[in-house]
Amino acid sequence: MNLSLAGLRRFGVTGHACLGVGLLVWLLVTAPGAYAQAPLSTAFTYQGRILDGGVAPPAGTIYDLQFKLFNALVAGAQIGSTLTFDNVAVGANGVFTVSLDFG
Repeated sequence: MNLSLAGLRRFGVTGHACLGVGLLVWLLVTAPGAYAQAPLSTAFTYQGRILDGGVAPPAGTIYDLQFKLFNALVAGAQIGSTLTFDNVAVGANGVFTVSLDFG
C-alpha cells in the first residue's frame, strides 16, 4: 500500500483530507518515542502512627522499626525480606514516614 500523497490521491483522497491523513500517519509513527516513560519503581512511602500505651509519644522519640509483607491476612507467606529501620524519629502525634521497597 502506498501512503504517499500521490498514492492517497489515487484512492480519491484530496486536498485537506490528504494533508490530514498524512499528519495522522506522521503522529502515529513519531508519538510512541515522544511519550516514553521510565519504568516505575517498586518503592513506596509509608506513613504510620505509633501509640505507646494508647498515647502518642513526644515528637523526636526514637524507635527501631521492622516491616514485613505477606501475601495473605492469615497464614500467608512472607514476600521479600524483612525491612529494618533503626533510629526512626516520630513527629507530632507519633507520626513517622519511611520508604519501603519489598522488590
